[in-house]
Amino acid sequence: MGLILTEISKTFKDFKVQVDLEVNDGDLTTLLGPSGCGKTTTLQIISGIIKPDSGSIILNGNDITLTDPWKRDIGIVFQDYALFPHLKVAENISYGLKRKGTGKKEITEAVRNYLKLVHLEGYGERTIDSLSGGEKQRVALARALAPKPGILLLDEPLSALDASLRKNLRREIRRIQQQLKLTTVYVTHDQEEALTISDSLVIMNQGGVEQHGTPPDIFNRPKTRFAADFLGHSNLLGGKITAVEESSGITVRINDKTEIYTPYFPLFKEGDPVWIFFRSGRTEICSYEKAGGNVLPGRLLLKEYYGTHTLFEVDINGTIIKAESRHPLSPEKKELTPGQEVFVSVSGEYCYLMERLSRI
Repeated sequence: MGLILTEISKTFKDFKVQVDLEVNDGDLTTLLGPSGCGKTTTLQIISGIIKPDSGSIILNGNDITLTDPWKRDIGIVFQDYALFPHLKVAENISYGLKRKGTGKKEITEAVRNYLKLVHLEGYGERTIDSLSGGEKQRVALARALAPKPGILLLDEPLSALDASLRKNLRREIRRIQQQLKLTTVYVTHDQEEALTISDSLVIMNQGGVEQHGTPPDIFNRPKTRFAADFLGHSNLLGGKITAVEESSGITVRINDKTEIYTPYFPLFKEGDPVWIFFRSGRTEICSYEKAGGNVLPGRLLLKEYYGTHTLFEVDINGTIIKAESRHPLSPEKKELTPGQEVFVSVSGEYCYLMERLSRI
């Protein structure tokens, strides 16, 4: 049945969290946002560590809003592992099972199964201080899973690990979650992690939900300026619609000298203030004018090397446009240098229109 948060509200001295959220049964939903946006607070409200001022929490059909944390049928994995240092690996994993009164034979079998699940066979008698960071997090995951919770919560579980280990372990978490078909809520500030691991993604900002959808939907069709700016390298250009033709598309003037053409979007009309959104990876840059629509002359301001790609920033009559080129670069793009005149282009099919409201 999954998880449903309805009109959850919690007010602190100088901060307020207000969340409506639905997590489908068996899905992994990630809460993504900058530090202080409310994602960990939301997770703590779900777990019962923090009591909401109002609203309801329904888990698998049961109202757990006022239920004590240890009675919520929830498994939790924390950033700092929170393992018991005086207990060995097997004892850590069996802790929750013993509290439930599980028999010794069942506990032994469960510990063996979950050590295998997290690829730590033979580690049962190891001490916690003998483990690496990645091994500790695997033990923490096994401990959370052993009592077979109705939902798994993970709070920045990989942030203390190095980049290579994070990538490997997030794949393991996703493998285990899909194998168990376990409803999961995952908190992170890492955009790549959120995009690759999630069935659904929740962008949070200032205590609320900016957008909730699949990773491709949010990446390609953000609903707010914050969602567009926060996720990946993007272009968000303010302008006003100067022409609307259902058959040929929409014309938007972004400054006194520049117009961009987009596909037709219903509900927009001439004179509307809008944001034009397109990803930097959809933008081409070169030193000469190519044929086609939305070819804009400008001056190259910045050229940044990122390993897998190079990011360019171009001044188009006072408007900055980002262009991203994957490696290897063509000889012509390698020669581009800041200060020179260039042309950027973006196909209209990659341009997405958003309302430009005063609040954003």
